[in-house]
Amino acid sequence: VQEVVRSRVTDRYPVYRRTPVRSGGGWAWRDDPDFDVSRHIERVTLPEPADIQALQWFMAGQRSKSLPRTRPLWVVFVVERVRLDDGTVGFSNDLPAFMKVSGKV
Repeated sequence: VQEVVRSRVTDRYPVYRRTPVRSGGGWAWRDDPDFDVSRHIERVTLPEPADIQALQWFMAGQRSKSLPRTRPLWVVFVVERVRLDDGTVGFSNDLPAFMKVSGKV
């Protein structure tokens, strides 16, 4: 997962490796000298029955949480298992992943 995020996100778009800093009367971006893509990937285990509703509740809960301003303003949630409405588990044998990004990026 780390390599996919690195190659598809942080290598292509440098802003994802930067933190916001005060500059004059506003904000600017500064390269994060301690950037580590693994700090931005969170594995999530949904509560049983680990269905779509549980996933929706998890994602809704994440909307109200602020991202820390001490590092780049994004996170990827990798969901370990989701039971779909038809009873199957997962999304086409891939791990579902969702990215939360600050609107400031």
